[in-house]
Amino acid sequence: RRATFSVGGGSQNIQAITTAVNNKVGLIGSIIARIVALGYDGVTLDIENTNIDPQKMVEFIVALRTQMDLIKSGLIIGVYTQMVQLGTVWKKIQDAKAAITWLAPMIYDAGSYDANIWKARVKEWEPKVGKDKLLAGISVNYPVTKGGLNPVQYGEVLDMIHAEGWRGVGVWQNTLFTDPWKQVHRVKFPVIA
Repeated sequence: RRATFSVGGGSQNIQAITTAVNNKVGLIGSIIARIVALGYDGVTLDIENTNIDPQKMVEFIVALRTQMDLIKSGLIIGVYTQMVQLGTVWKKIQDAKAAITWLAPMIYDAGSYDANIWKARVKEWEPKVGKDKLLAGISVNYPVTKGGLNPVQYGEVLDMIHAEGWRGVGVWQNTLFTDPWKQVHRVKFPVIA
């Protein structure tokens, strides 16, 4: 298993993260220092609710990849994104596609579960990053009112991923991936569970 650390997240200071990305040298230096000092396998960018210019985000990610590759090839750059940011901060993510490892639209941000709506919303990202980098961002052990999936719903999402040819799921890091969700995963994907 590989471990990454997260930059951003739901409780982030929007102005601080916007300033950090816009002044990318300092943020990249901080990320690199943490990877080197603590031996992480990469970073997850969970940048939400910002108005960062899409071109600035592309430039930040490409520069981050360049610096990470100087440390070690294959380090992870994962991206969690809100569904509504397809046309805003991540509008040009296709220009940084080669630099990222995966992108997970956080489908649980919808606040309710509807498999068909979720599928349609994740598919909107396919032209941007391709199926090989696309994860369905989900949460488990999380309140249903905030989009948390029960085990049956989780199984349906895994079936959707398999049918669509997406890479997998991105389980939001503030939730616990435990049984019974792990058991559903083992049944659906026994080779990797």
